Amino acid sequence: MIKVISDLSLAGENSICLGTHNGIFHADEVIAISIINIINDGINDIEVIRSRDLDLLYYNTDIMIDIGGGEYDHHQKGGNGQRKNGVKYASAGLVWRDAGINLINILAKDSLSIKSVDKIFNMIDNDIIQNIDKEDNGQNQVVHQFQFIKQFLPEWHDSSANVDKNFEDCVNITSEILSRIIKGYISNELARIEIESRLNSSIYRRRDVLFINSQTMPWLESIIDYNNKNEDTPINFVVFEYPSGGYALQCVPPSIEDSFSQRVPLPKSWAGETTDLPIISGVKTATFCHNGRFFARAKELSDIVIMCNIATDEYNKEIERLGRIPVRKKTKPE
Repeated sequence: MIKVISDLSLAGENSICLGTHNGIFHADEVIAISIINIINDGINDIEVIRSRDLDLLYYNTDIMIDIGGGEYDHHQKGGNGQRKNGVKYASAGLVWRDAGINLINILAKDSLSIKSVDKIFNMIDNDIIQNIDKEDNGQNQVVHQFQFIKQFLPEWHDSSANVDKNFEDCVNITSEILSRIIKGYISNELARIEIESRLNSSIYRRRDVLFINSQTMPWLESIIDYNNKNEDTPINFVVFEYPSGGYALQCVPPSIEDSFSQRVPLPKSWAGETTDLPIISGVKTATFCHNGRFFARAKELSDIVIMCNIATDEYNKEIERLGRIPVRKKTKPE
């Protein structure tokens, strides 16, 4: 949590004091301070002095951000550098450049290789930080995940608004959201590594079925990438323990762009069935099949695998009968 203070005498004993400009705030310094805030979570209190008095900031803060012409400002004549692609640095990018690797390692609990951390660092810079920098430097009008920061600015007609309190609230909320976004990138990379391992293991693979750790595991991109490279031995279903008990399957779509379709849909006769599904399917512990024919459940792991096998066999018979691949029905996954 950050706290806005007026001068160093109000800072805590073990705090880090940051300085930035007062008045209207923008996404770049909010993100920059949020990065530092996340890194120091639980270690140091982060306190911020908002002022345009450069002497006050210079003598009372540990780091100055978005003001003062230093390493984390970009308002000096000529700016403060740019990336190889021509995107100029604003304060968010400058702090991310120096602290991003450390932040990823902290949130990943040092569980990723240098290569994976570098990959995530560059993805976040490309997907998020550069858009913040472009906006602040006036290089491009962009839409980004942190447009909501503007909602923390005082309304023009509200003369009683406390801008410093709004800034404080904004940075604390932004820190939480940014942390969750970065954890999402980390989760995707850990999932990619785990899925690649499982794809090459007979323990976790049966025919065109892959067993994954959890329903929330991000598997889509990794499995579609695998299928594009292994057309003769694709994965058509993922299977996982269902949170409320039993097991579930989900059909793999043919591509990212066509993610509401299925490579192999479940049989038409199963759609929407629950109590009658064991009789219709012949699978003893089957409990549910979604109307969209992309998701089903059973009480036993062996039965959920049997359901996958039945779906594949019926689909192949349909191809033989029609002499072509059936038109896939597009449905929205749960």
